[in-house]
Amino acid sequence: TSQHNNTTHLCLLSTMTTLPLRPKEAVILIQNISKNTLVNNSSSTDASCTPMITSKKIIELYLAGKLKYASKDEIGIITMGSMQTKHVLANTDDGDEEMQYKNIEEIQAIGALKFNLLKRMDTVQEENVRNVARGNLLEALTVAATMIERHTGKRKYSRRIFVVTDDSLDPIDEDELKSLANTLLKSEINVNFLGVGKFLQGDSKLENLLTQFSQDTEGICVPAPDAIELLSDLRNRAISPTTTLRGCLEIGNQGVGVPMWIFKKTEKTSLPSAKKMSAVSDLSKPDNTGAVVPDRIYHPLDNPDAILERDDLIKGYTYGKNIVPMSKIDEDQLKYSAEKGLKLLGFADERSIPRHHYIEEVYVCIPPYGDENASVGFSTLIRGMAELGSVAIVRFQSRNNSEPRLAFLYPYFKKNYDCLYLNVLPFYEDLRQFPFRSFRTIQHTDEQLDAMDQLIDEMNLAPTKDEEELAPGHTYDPFLHYFYQCLHERALHNTEKIPPIDDNIKEQCLPEQSKASLVHKIQERIKEKTEECNKLFDLQKVEEKGTKKRKYWFALGEGSASLASLESHNTEAEAAINAVATTGQQVKRLKTSNDISSDFPSLGDSNHDQQLDLAARTSLFGHLAERVGTTDPVKDFKEMITRTDQDLTNRAVSQMQGVIVKLLKASIGDQFFDKTLKSLHALRQGCILEQESAEFNKFLQELKTFLMENNVAFWNLVKENNITLVSSEEATDSNVSPDQAAKFFTMSQSAPVSQPAALTQDEEGLFDDLD
Repeated sequence: TSQHNNTTHLCLLSTMTTLPLRPKEAVILIQNISKNTLVNNSSSTDASCTPMITSKKIIELYLAGKLKYASKDEIGIITMGSMQTKHVLANTDDGDEEMQYKNIEEIQAIGALKFNLLKRMDTVQEENVRNVARGNLLEALTVAATMIERHTGKRKYSRRIFVVTDDSLDPIDEDELKSLANTLLKSEINVNFLGVGKFLQGDSKLENLLTQFSQDTEGICVPAPDAIELLSDLRNRAISPTTTLRGCLEIGNQGVGVPMWIFKKTEKTSLPSAKKMSAVSDLSKPDNTGAVVPDRIYHPLDNPDAILERDDLIKGYTYGKNIVPMSKIDEDQLKYSAEKGLKLLGFADERSIPRHHYIEEVYVCIPPYGDENASVGFSTLIRGMAELGSVAIVRFQSRNNSEPRLAFLYPYFKKNYDCLYLNVLPFYEDLRQFPFRSFRTIQHTDEQLDAMDQLIDEMNLAPTKDEEELAPGHTYDPFLHYFYQCLHERALHNTEKIPPIDDNIKEQCLPEQSKASLVHKIQERIKEKTEECNKLFDLQKVEEKGTKKRKYWFALGEGSASLASLESHNTEAEAAINAVATTGQQVKRLKTSNDISSDFPSLGDSNHDQQLDLAARTSLFGHLAERVGTTDPVKDFKEMITRTDQDLTNRAVSQMQGVIVKLLKASIGDQFFDKTLKSLHALRQGCILEQESAEFNKFLQELKTFLMENNVAFWNLVKENNITLVSSEEATDSNVSPDQAAKFFTMSQSAPVSQPAALTQDEEGLFDDLD
């Protein structure tokens, strides 16, 4: 038995051992920088292809790969053939002036890998290698092994030495080399050789000797071209298998369970997080990281001079138009309190779960590693599920007091192991119930079907079992690797521009751009099939619609229009309205702006027009609307009724009514009919949303009375667009029945419509002064 969730579970559990994790690596890189490495001894005529430059490139690729894929490994670098002697064994014995292990320099002590190490490799100067013709391999290996032994001790490490060299080495005694191989093998240190120049590409005695030495220490030998290709290949970041949950799959309420460990099988890889740093800090100083400390100050919106302490702050959640405060104590009480675990709720047919219900990451469930008894119970469970075609519905909670999730388990079998996959299921609130058109009524010909079938066959990415293009297990994220390429180049050369995407990334991540890839061949092969489809289907070229870009005052430069002309262009309609409405001009039964207050008593403010104009102009600067202006009344109205910082609904409705009256008054013919109609429609929709239907219905009845006597043309537009009264089916606060709303346009002037209150004398004569 095992104790779990304060309940005794009868588990098939004997011992719970840990999974074998990837051990951290302790690596020493040995670079031969002797005099002969400055001479190009390869078949290339390029002067830059010297063994020294090639070895630097190999080490740079190796370190860059470690930074990207295994940054927790620990690296050290030493050079042999240097003019300087500096390492852990550099001392004298009994006063002897003869120093041991000469011409070996420690560039980096073994430790955590930092990017500065790449820059330090560029500091290996040629003057350090002018007088040393060859490097002493045996002594360099002895120093490297000593560094690893002293650093790792008895801790669990994977110990490796990489020697980057050409054939310019001191003579090697075979007996000493065999003895050293035995010593390194006992210490579990393997030695690998990366040959530069022509080294390791022939069959010389030295190459055979070092190849055998590498095999004796369980290492490998790789020539420079192959090493560069291998190190340039894209790889996946090494991730230790960390369990998401360790426990039992609880079955029923009798304490019975099956031991399981749960790991994440898939997870979206994100870019490394960016940290804020000072742009003016002197990063050349060794102790200066450029880090900054944020300091936040809170103050009330209406009093910027007052400073609030953190204890004076509280969270607020939007609820309708209001913000409801919620203290930390309240939040703690609302949290779901439960222990982590996995509880079986029941079984279901695997066909009952549609594919679009698979959400979030995928988890894999296995029995505890090394527990044979638990494996038996686990295996019988998943085989029974597979035979019945069933999935297990479970409650999944990976951490204590976390949000419980509904999930399902389904069996999966491989040659060497069985497991259960776990997928989280959505709740009803997570589903999107979108109605889509059915294609069952679409008519097509047999020729069209055959042409499309042939096109699909030609574009098959897996024509054989052994060949599959774009398989997720072999397809890398081009954006992620290009980001690391740019990050690497910017760190090495801070003044350089962002480099173009590397050809290797194009080849491995963007196969359609590589002529040797199957995807590119498919694109070339289907040209005839696509032309055939073009003939069978009615295809039309879709012209891209050009988007008009707004010009703002702050974007004006030399030769551009002035701010005054820009304002005049953006507010042309408003200028026309104001020219008629505020200057006293008499055009087609128009009256002065002072009479608007008699149209709507709620708009009796004498500064109403000026405030509307000011609000329209301030919208140029991107502020939230405080007034409904005549330039874009629909936009201003929607902004005001959706404000969460304050409730402006009543003001917005009242001002929108005033704007509609103002537009009708200023319109010469049908000049502003379109804007007025859109404003009336927006007012209706806003009143439904904000439960102000009574206010809209009252206004529409007054508008109808006036328009039928004075502006029949606009009233016909209202009827054509069916802008009628808001009925009780559309808004719960409306007293108008659907039948009354439908008969509104045909209803006579005297026919009554249900309203919450009778119209006052002033409201009945709302539009009397407009003729």
